[in-house]
Amino acid sequence: MELSPGLKLGPYEVLSLVGMGGMGEVYRAKDTRIGRFVAVKVLPSRFIADESRLRRFEQEARAVGMVNHPSILALYDVGTHEGIPYVVSELLEGQTLAERLVTGALPVRQVVELGIAVAHGLAAAHEKGIVHRDLKPENVFLTTDGRVKILDFGLAKLEQPVSGDGSHVPTRSGLTDAGSVVGTAGYMSPEQVRGRVVDHRSDIFSLGTILFEALTGRRAFHAESAVETMGLILTQEPPLSPEVAPGIPPVLSRIVTHCLEKSPDERFQSAKDLAFQLEALSTFSAPAVSHVSNVSVAAPAATRSVPKAAIVAAGVALLAGIGLGAALARSRAPAITAPAATEPPSLERLTFRRGIIRSARFAPDHQTVVYAASWEGEPVRLFSAHPGTPESRSLGLDGEILDLSPQGEMAILLGIGEKRYTPQRRNRVLARVALGGGAPREMMKDVLWASWSPDGKSLAVVRDTGGKTRLEYPAGTVRYETAGWVTYPRVSADGESIAFLDHPVRGDDRGDVAILDKAGRKRVLSPGWSSVKGLAFTPNGEVWFTASAAGMSRALHAATLAEKPATRTLLRMAGQLLLQDVAPDGRALLTHDSYQGSLDVLVPGAEREMDLAWLDSSGINDLSPDGQTLLFTEQGDGGGPRYSVYVRKVDGPAIRLGEGQGLAFSPDQSSALAILYGGPGFVILPTGVGEPRALPRGPIREIHWGDFTPDGASVIFLGSEAKGGARLYTQSLSAGDPRPIAPEGVTTTGHPITPDGKQIAVRSAGGALVLMPIEGGEPKPIPGAEPGDLPIRFTADGRSLFLCRGNDVPLVIQKLDLTTGRKEVWRSLAPRTAAGVQTLGPVRLTADGKGYAYNSAQFLSSLYIVKGLK
Repeated sequence: MELSPGLKLGPYEVLSLVGMGGMGEVYRAKDTRIGRFVAVKVLPSRFIADESRLRRFEQEARAVGMVNHPSILALYDVGTHEGIPYVVSELLEGQTLAERLVTGALPVRQVVELGIAVAHGLAAAHEKGIVHRDLKPENVFLTTDGRVKILDFGLAKLEQPVSGDGSHVPTRSGLTDAGSVVGTAGYMSPEQVRGRVVDHRSDIFSLGTILFEALTGRRAFHAESAVETMGLILTQEPPLSPEVAPGIPPVLSRIVTHCLEKSPDERFQSAKDLAFQLEALSTFSAPAVSHVSNVSVAAPAATRSVPKAAIVAAGVALLAGIGLGAALARSRAPAITAPAATEPPSLERLTFRRGIIRSARFAPDHQTVVYAASWEGEPVRLFSAHPGTPESRSLGLDGEILDLSPQGEMAILLGIGEKRYTPQRRNRVLARVALGGGAPREMMKDVLWASWSPDGKSLAVVRDTGGKTRLEYPAGTVRYETAGWVTYPRVSADGESIAFLDHPVRGDDRGDVAILDKAGRKRVLSPGWSSVKGLAFTPNGEVWFTASAAGMSRALHAATLAEKPATRTLLRMAGQLLLQDVAPDGRALLTHDSYQGSLDVLVPGAEREMDLAWLDSSGINDLSPDGQTLLFTEQGDGGGPRYSVYVRKVDGPAIRLGEGQGLAFSPDQSSALAILYGGPGFVILPTGVGEPRALPRGPIREIHWGDFTPDGASVIFLGSEAKGGARLYTQSLSAGDPRPIAPEGVTTTGHPITPDGKQIAVRSAGGALVLMPIEGGEPKPIPGAEPGDLPIRFTADGRSLFLCRGNDVPLVIQKLDLTTGRKEVWRSLAPRTAAGVQTLGPVRLTADGKGYAYNSAQFLSSLYIVKGLK
């Protein structure tokens, strides 16, 4: 039956029929709760009795629901209407790749980007144990807003042969039954043709056929009948030589040919490997492509104030100034153009072990490199490396290098014994030690960053004072102070200026590139980055830094020091770049990081954790009292430049509530508290029916943390005004501006408000954990609490407090009896693998401690020297 416009399927109002296929009818609909347009796929009633079709329909919902990736169609909901099952997904506008290929082959640069997107989507599915088995141009969708989506995941269509074409054959219902022919002729792997059990490498073959067709405009394997087509798959090598396919870079031809190897053992062994190879292609402007490097380079261009579509990795010559078209542009980024035909930069890899590199510097000889890393989950230690030598040498010191003086004296942080990255670097000691050896000499405490002056006689340091961050030069002389966060200070060659990264919110890496003169005057060189880390002066007086306009895929940029600074892009690679240092001859020292995040959840009563990460960076914010619903924020590429807040049942898909950084559920879970960066401040996002509502900001410049009071009538938050440090405020949801309730210098985290709403657990300016009356009064020390303890939440009766100590690995959760001061270990959380684990936490608990959710992030770093950047 065809559904009539206006019909309601739960909260979804049917608007119009989009299309009909062998496995269902698809309708455009509206989610009346949040006003979002969606696609509703309904299994026609005539197929309900067909067990095979019903099983395929249900299988599609399960498969798509298991895989959360920007390149895979997002599933929002499932349900039944009068006994007829339906699934709700995102509504796509655009065309399938098959429809696009009717007009001929795609430009090489678009094929590469398409291949990267599909390969990453397949990798996400393969990690969940799901093999597509029917990948073809009809199942790859190109949206009008520049995204690539894989459709019909886990669904082998039960289509009849199409007369005359011979491209389709009937498929069987078994997922991996030996002897079954499952797929579409022309795009099946040899093992599918033979009816053998297939694995993820079959999808890689199918993707190879798609790339071949997109590059040439013709199918890799095609004959008059399905049987003849399958015979070609078993016997023929599709031609992609320069003579047959002129204009296609040889390295791209080799990648496609490698996908199409007859034996699975001879193909790429993972979709991740294929994605990496495609991402290694670069874009150069030249009459013909003579080589393809593993970087993407940009020459001087317009400043960031004129945003254009980013030029992304591809393997074809482009005319200068032409960016990737809207069909495949992924996000807004600083304007860049393609360079003139010059020798591309070259990269030399220095490290080859598994783990995270924390910092690195060129030694005074400008050849030796000193770096700090945690390899294979071990503590952070210092090593030296030299170009041309694959092995690093241990310096026999634990710690992190901040800078190296011209005389060979290292400024290092001691007490870095944990295996994760702590951006705030609390409780660290700055020390100096000669590169040639000797014992470190401690200098000062509470230092976050340090940079030597050009003569090596003094240091610029960044200190944490509890409520504020101070930039001092020389140490002891305050040049700049902020309630936010200062990172990566570097002193200029003449000793007159300090460049640094200025972040408005502590712990968040969005911010500006700024410079400070000796008089304390700050000037912003390059503003408004979504992620910015790493900075160094260059020999010609520019400031180089690594940053991303949206998400976390940082590229290398340069900012001039002119009165009206200009920014240009120097180097772009897949993954995340972090600039460590620049040598006098212009060589850059960079780390390249690959990232894998998880959101691990234990539902009360369950025996095992499950990973419920949705997109690429799912940060937990809150957990419902029954442990069944999550509030989280997507802060990576999938979340957009201002992040996105989601709510998710543990057994269902995630629903996007709106932009912002999530903080907490309201007591009845009807809404969520969030921060809207660049907006009014707090915003209340309904989790069901309703409209978002902003709260008056009053004098507050930045908000760092917030939570609802237990009665849901107010919020308590940590914020700062234009000229003040961070302090606690309260604000009624009904009316009025924020009202301060504590002096500057206190900090807190988690859900620290007592169940009766009368007190809040905070760390005082001196570092002690205390209970502070919300309505006024003297704070009281918490018996048994120790410096470094962080509150997670109170038990339901208010008699105990769950807490942890930072983000140590493993993360030990303790339960503190507030009457006796006695502590007991409640749980110990550890990642599945220790190598490269940068952070563990935050953690959210149910009031009884039986359910929890926490984040872990794995960064695997490689250190490179890059030559030829201009």
